[in-house]
Amino acid sequence: MISIEKVLLKRFILIALALIAALAFFHSWWADSLYLKMQKRQLQHEGSALAQHLRQTTPEQRTSLTLNLPKHSSHIYAIRSQTSSWSSAPTLLSEYPLEDWFNTPGIHEFQDNNDRSFLILSRTFTDSMQFIVIQETTAALAELDKNYSYMLLAIILALAIVLLLQQKVIRETFSKLDPIRSQIDALQRGEKPTLPNSDISEISPLVSAINQLLGYLHSRNERSKNAVGNISHAMKNPIAVITQIAETKDNGLTPKIREQLIEQAEQLNLIISSELKRARISGRGHQSENFSIVTAVENLAATLKLIYPDKLLTFDININPQSHFPGDQADFNELMGNLMDNAAKWCDGVISVDINGELDQFEVIVNDDGPGCSKTQIERLTKRGIRLDEQAKGHGLGLNIVQTIVQQYQGDILFTNRDAKGFSVRVQLPLSLI
Repeated sequence: MISIEKVLLKRFILIALALIAALAFFHSWWADSLYLKMQKRQLQHEGSALAQHLRQTTPEQRTSLTLNLPKHSSHIYAIRSQTSSWSSAPTLLSEYPLEDWFNTPGIHEFQDNNDRSFLILSRTFTDSMQFIVIQETTAALAELDKNYSYMLLAIILALAIVLLLQQKVIRETFSKLDPIRSQIDALQRGEKPTLPNSDISEISPLVSAINQLLGYLHSRNERSKNAVGNISHAMKNPIAVITQIAETKDNGLTPKIREQLIEQAEQLNLIISSELKRARISGRGHQSENFSIVTAVENLAATLKLIYPDKLLTFDININPQSHFPGDQADFNELMGNLMDNAAKWCDGVISVDINGELDQFEVIVNDDGPGCSKTQIERLTKRGIRLDEQAKGHGLGLNIVQTIVQQYQGDILFTNRDAKGFSVRVQLPLSLI
């Protein structure tokens, strides 16, 4: 089952991660570029200051090892002429490629073996003199990386907060559907014929479509019932005529043929009766008024006592008062009528009926104290879709109608022999398919 909330959260997380990655890359590139641009500009200013200072000195002073340079502790200077060279940090610069820097004027980036980073400005002052200004950027770049990590952590924290807020917004939005869900449950229980109009613009077309579908299904169900009823009733008269002709003694038929015709006519009557019962099964698509399960079962029990007066039937009825049948009362009466009639026909006198339909399924258990059923017959009964012969002896009478109803409601049916004595039928129907 797909959760829209989870789908939206996953997509938002993917989009957010992509945006964070893009933002992090852009920020890193922008910060590094801006910092290097500022440092290079500062280095150029420092080079211009050094060139101005050199212009104010005499040639003799430029060759002196005691040359008075601007006091900038963050910069290292190196000067080279045709006759001499000088640097403010000779020990450090002895390990660096000064010759390459002197030969390639401009600004260079350099990182030594100790992971120290530098910016180098190389300029030609006169035809006979060159100088280099070096600025170390290790600490500044480390601080920049540190701030970048803080920024990334802040973005991740903001994303987590946004995710929580989005989840809350999604849940609050979907909570608007709770009334619709309750109304659908009431519709399924038969408390309402249609769904009321929704004030949510996105849901209103769906509600209208469901109501139209309910109307269409109800209309088609009624047409199907009427068609089957009309055909069945139309067939009854010809069958009655055939039976009457077969029973006439001077019809010219042999007794054997006459007996076969009467038997086939009775079979046709049984088929018509069975199909009329099936046509009355409404299923989940049809809803009617809510009804009392207790009253319906008690009325069926009283009727069976009148039908089988010689058995002195005793009914042990246990019904959860919160139970409700997920469909039409006619279907319930057909289901329970066949189960209880089958038990009454084959019991010795005691029948138990247990019904519980409060949680996620509607369960019916009908037990009797009769002779039970053979293992072979039970295997035939449990095969879904099998058409049982309603004239066969045993627990087959009416159970094909029961199976039709159970299949119509997408439920399950189980036939078993009781441990002590008798036969048991368990029917389970889902209360909701949502």
